[in-house]
Amino acid sequence: MTEAERRVALAAVVRRGSKPGGLAKACLLVARGEYPRLDPTVSLEEIAHLSARVREVHAKGARPGWKALTDVLARAEGFRGNVDDYDNPENSYINRVLAHRHGLPILLSVIWIEVARGAGIPAVGISMPGRFVVEVGRGRAARMVDPFCGGRPLSVSEAIDLAVQATGDATLTPDDVLVPATPREVMLRVLRNLDVAYGKRGDVKRQLRVVSDQLALSPQDARLLASPGELRARPDDLRGGLADLNEALLRLPAGSEFERVCASARCLARLAESAN
Repeated sequence: MTEAERRVALAAVVRRGSKPGGLAKACLLVARGEYPRLDPTVSLEEIAHLSARVREVHAKGARPGWKALTDVLARAEGFRGNVDDYDNPENSYINRVLAHRHGLPILLSVIWIEVARGAGIPAVGISMPGRFVVEVGRGRAARMVDPFCGGRPLSVSEAIDLAVQATGDATLTPDDVLVPATPREVMLRVLRNLDVAYGKRGDVKRQLRVVSDQLALSPQDARLLASPGELRARPDDLRGGLADLNEALLRLPAGSEFERVCASARCLARLAESAN
């Protein structure tokens, strides 16, 4: 699979929506950018195996779905947040999180969601500022849980407190933050985490790959359009970076972002000319 084919497949999986297995398959396509020889069936079979165990616990003990998930994923299997090495990019690759049993909140949440759905338990992701959590069940039986903290149940007020701590905005309400995330929103947040992780490491090559993945899912995002050019210019690919910035200018609407990218393009053009 070429990089272009991988991105086409990623966009197609995300477009198909919230079918069981869809988030896991999308995360595995992201992971194949870093691990080209990755066999996705290994991870999918692991999720199916965990789902079967949750289904058995859920049925035998007549336990609520969220408790059955906690019993299997947190207590028996030890899935937890990686607090010691939070910014490690491996925390954002589902195959590595399944192997190590720790990762970022959103990848742990994807695993909880897919295991729950495979066991016949409704589950959706809640993309709060600063923390991604999962709502398990429907209606009055629904319960929010925090997979990063071992499936700790969260009340609405506790969830709001997490969001307020992350943003500093004490005016947040449940309608602001307790909204189910779409598959596209989930995957863009996964990719943003990778973008930040590789940016902190100065790994421009991998950051470029991740930005290209983001653009495959959000091709009109003004924040992203100029990123490839700005990144390519860093390792002294001035002409390549300038070409990308000029392409971005053709697609950006008038406004402050257009003016900023235009100034960057002029600067790169002068640098490229002086390098001749």
